[in-house]
Amino acid sequence: MTNPHVVIIGAGLSGLSCANWLKRKGVSFTVLEASERVGGRVATESDGGFLFDRGFQVFLPAYDEARKLFDYSALKLGSFFHGANLMLSSRVALLANPLRHPQEGLRSLFDSTIPLRQKIRLGSLQLRALLAGSPRARCLTTREELQVRHLNGPLEEFFLKPFFSGIFLEEALSTEAQTFWDLFSAFAKGGAALPADGMQELPKQLADRVPQNIRLGAKVLRWDASSLVLDSGETVPADLIVSCVPHESFQEIASRSGAVMQSVLEGRERKPHTQCFYFESVRPIADKPLLFLNARSEGKINSIAPVSLVAPAYAPEGKYLVSVNTVGESRADQNEIQRELSLQFDADVFQWRFLRSYEIGHPLPSAIQKPKCADERVIVAGDFTEQGSINGALRSGRKAAERVAAMIK
Repeated sequence: MTNPHVVIIGAGLSGLSCANWLKRKGVSFTVLEASERVGGRVATESDGGFLFDRGFQVFLPAYDEARKLFDYSALKLGSFFHGANLMLSSRVALLANPLRHPQEGLRSLFDSTIPLRQKIRLGSLQLRALLAGSPRARCLTTREELQVRHLNGPLEEFFLKPFFSGIFLEEALSTEAQTFWDLFSAFAKGGAALPADGMQELPKQLADRVPQNIRLGAKVLRWDASSLVLDSGETVPADLIVSCVPHESFQEIASRSGAVMQSVLEGRERKPHTQCFYFESVRPIADKPLLFLNARSEGKINSIAPVSLVAPAYAPEGKYLVSVNTVGESRADQNEIQRELSLQFDADVFQWRFLRSYEIGHPLPSAIQKPKCADERVIVAGDFTEQGSINGALRSGRKAAERVAAMIK
C-alpha cells in the first residue's frame, strides 16, 4: 500500500495515542472527533477558579504506556500521600505505606484495625511489585484472587474492597484479577497523582502535538469502500480506519456500514457507575493529601479526596476543593451526602459549599471485548479491548498504530 491515509475515529486517549504513534512512524492520518473537545471520558471543567474533573479520576505515573508518551514535567504532577484514612464507625485509622512514609507507616503498623500479619503480607506484595512488577493472574475475579492470596478478612473489608471498588467503580470486585495486579503494581511503584491543571491536561498534551490532524464536530455515521461518511453528508477519504470509540458506538457505525463483526468477551460483564460531588470546605480536611475511604460497609460514600491539597490549582488561593465519590447504581443527592459526611466531619460539613456534581453511567467498559471486523481495512482499538484504565487506552492506541505500520509495509 503506497502512501495510505489513515482515519482515526475518536479523539479519546486511545485515538490520541494512536495518532502520536502514527506521527512518530511518519504515517499520514486524520482524527475525526464527534464532540467539540478531545479527551473522551477524561475531561476537566472550570468555574469560579475551581477545576472539576468529570468524575473523580487520578493518574498513575508508573503506567508503562504513559511513560512512553507524556512529558511529566509539563504536567506538573501533584501526588497523593501513599496510604489512606480508613473511616470506621467511631474513629479514623491511618494506613500508610512504610516504604514511602516510614514515620507514619511505623505508627500505622501497630493500629489494630487490620492485623499485623496482613499488613506484613500487604507490604511484601508491594515490595515484590517494586522489584518484579505485577504477577500473572489466573482467570479469576479480583474478589476470588483476594481469597486465594489470603488477602481477604479485615484487610479486604477495611481497605482493599473500598479502595479498589473506587477504582473499578463496581462493588462486587468482579473485575479481572490481572487488572487488579497491574493497578496494584502501578500504585506500589508510583502512587497516584493529579496534573496541576486537571486531568484534561493528559489528552490536551497529546492533541497539542498533532493539532492540524484533528477535526472536531465530525461525527462518523458509516464507512464505504473508500471513505467515511459524516452526519453532515461529507465524505472523508480513508485507506485504513482505526476505530477508537466506545464498543457500543463502534457497533452502531459497523452496523450502518453493513460490516460483519465478531467479538470475543473476556472476563465477566459488570455495571460500573459513579457519582462525584464537589464541595468547597471551610478548612483543609487533612494535614496531608490523603484519600479517605469508607470502611464502615454502610452508607453511599466510597471515598473523599482533598483534591486541592494534591494539586493546589484546583481551587482559588485560600480555598479548598473536596471530591466526594460514590460507587454503584444507588443514587444519592447533595443532602444525603452532606448528612453522611457529618458523621465524619461533624457540623463543619453543613458550612461546606456545594459546587457541582456528576453522574457517570458508563465510566469504564462493562467488559473486555476483542472485536474483529471482516473488513480488513478496519482496526478496532479502545480501552475495552485491553483494560479499563488510562494505561489500557494508551496501549490499545499504540497497538493499533503498530498494526497500521505492519499493514502498509
